[in-house]
Amino acid sequence: MQQSDPQGYRPLRECIAEYMAVSRGVSCTMDHVIITSGSQQGLQLITQVLLEQNDSGWVEEPGNMPAVELLRLLRLNPVAVPLDEHGIDITRASEDAAIPRLIYVTPGGQWPMAMTMSLKRRLELLSFAQAQNS
Repeated sequence: MQQSDPQGYRPLRECIAEYMAVSRGVSCTMDHVIITSGSQQGLQLITQVLLEQNDSGWVEEPGNMPAVELLRLLRLNPVAVPLDEHGIDITRASEDAAIPRLIYVTPGGQWPMAMTMSLKRRLELLSFAQAQNS
C-alpha cells in the first residue's frame, strides 16, 4: 500500500499555490496548501488547530448553517452578524458580542444570498481581524 501525502495531492497543491500568487497576490508555496474533502473539513481543521472551546466566531447572517452547526458541535460560540449589500457588516455586530477569534465569511459568492463582498468591505474586514488578532 502506498502512503499518500496527508496535505493532499502534490501537483494540485503546487497549482493552487501558483494560482494564489497570480490571481490573489498571495505569496505561498505548496507546503502552505492543504487539500481537504470540502469546506466543512477545512473549517473543522482550522478550528481544532487554532481555536479553544468557547472561543467566539462571527458568522454571516444569513449564512452557511452547516458551518454554524459545526462551530456549535466543536463547542465554539457562533455570533450572527448581519449582511448588507456589501457583505458582512461588522459595525452591526452586537455590542455585547465577544471579540471573535474566527470570522467565517463566503466573500466570493456569499451563501445563501449569492452576493460578492466588495473590495472595500474585504479590506475593512481584514483590518478589523488583524487589529483583533482574529
